[in-house]
Amino acid sequence: RAVSAQANIVLEGPQGSGRRALARAYARCLTEARLLSSGTVHEVRLSALPARFPKQPAHRLAAALEEAEGGLLVLRIDEALGRRSPAERAAVLDGLARLAGTPCDTVLALCGSPAELRALVGERADIAGEFAEYLRLDPYTVEQAIELVRRRLWAFGFQLADDAAEMLAAAFRAAPPPGGAWEAHRLAERLAASARTRTVCATDLPGPAAPDATPAPGSAG
Repeated sequence: RAVSAQANIVLEGPQGSGRRALARAYARCLTEARLLSSGTVHEVRLSALPARFPKQPAHRLAAALEEAEGGLLVLRIDEALGRRSPAERAAVLDGLARLAGTPCDTVLALCGSPAELRALVGERADIAGEFAEYLRLDPYTVEQAIELVRRRLWAFGFQLADDAAEMLAAAFRAAPPPGGAWEAHRLAERLAASARTRTVCATDLPGPAAPDATPAPGSAG
């Protein structure tokens, strides 16, 4: 039976705020509730859709919907879509509207930053009306970012000493990690690789202690 009309969601939040993780958890919950036949998650970046002719994005999205049948299809909107020509952008949004209005056994999750999604909702009410819930995700706090590092280290068999946690907190307050959860996990992996013991201390931290500011290729959180 078609569930998308009641279960489609919008996930608004900055990069690294956990949009992808929440989408995966949502797919698992729907599968456990037997509203989806599989917990698979597929993703399409709307700005990457070809639009050399008006209906090309719709055809590509229909193919993605078929591939994601019975699971969750994540539709990622980013600032690159705004750099497409007006005709190409309109073709992509028309394809999205057609996709969202198609009764099916696949749930849609539209993900993007606050500015991108609010512009879309204001411009295309026909698309917004096909999504039952609109969830806003805040950036991770300093304390939450430290906890992400701590848990990732624990998964590798390491502990984070209090002095190291304090240094990381100071670094995060000065320059929050731009990649959010992804960057916190990447930092933990670097610390685990370079630590001299199973307890990561302040002396094990790179200088400066802040994580690498290079975002993940294609990451959006």
